[in-house]
Amino acid sequence: MYVCCCIGVTDKTIRAAIDEGATTVQEVTRCTRAGSRCGSCRPEIASMLVAQGFAAAAVGFVAPRRLPMVMAPSRTQHAHGHAHEAEHAGDRSAA
Repeated sequence: MYVCCCIGVTDKTIRAAIDEGATTVQEVTRCTRAGSRCGSCRPEIASMLVAQGFAAAAVGFVAPRRLPMVMAPSRTQHAHGHAHEAEHAGDRSAA
């Protein structure tokens, strides 16, 4: 099963890194690159470490914080707040 879809790292690859000595999320990331992009797989990596007996891996682990989306103005709305169509309505009626 894929744990890190951004990089394409499977649970088998992460377990192999743990078996070879990785004991923290950062070490797993260094070995496999899993968790190096968006970070959404880091909680799963931490869970895998805890399941292998590395309880310290979960101490101080902070899941990535999701930032609120900021919506850009629509094409018909200028950044300063008035509608584009209303601005040019007179231009169309004069034609």
